[in-house]
Amino acid sequence: TGASYNVTWDKSADDLIFADSAKVAFGTSSDFTIVHDGTSNIIKSVNSNATYIDSQGAWLYLQSNAGIQLGDVGGNEIFIKCIDNGAVELYYDMLTIPMT
Repeated sequence: TGASYNVTWDKSADDLIFADSAKVAFGTSSDFTIVHDGTSNIIKSVNSNATYIDSQGAWLYLQSNAGIQLGDVGGNEIFIKCIDNGAVELYYDMLTIPMT
């Protein structure tokens, strides 16, 4: 509502549209969020509970044209790298710079 709204419903396209940096928050304490900040897409759990992606027995796809990297929340360590048209690399105690 108001002149500076961040979320709109486009009935003609059946789209709920969030402006950059407007977030979807779940939970009583808003401890699970989804946000697009204009550059990055971020799914974040800010509590100590596990986060599950459940595909109910079907394939789960993570897709990227650049590769996939799994690491710690601070971006300080790499665990697994999947390089587009290349190798899959596993690491133990591998220090890195944050992903760009």
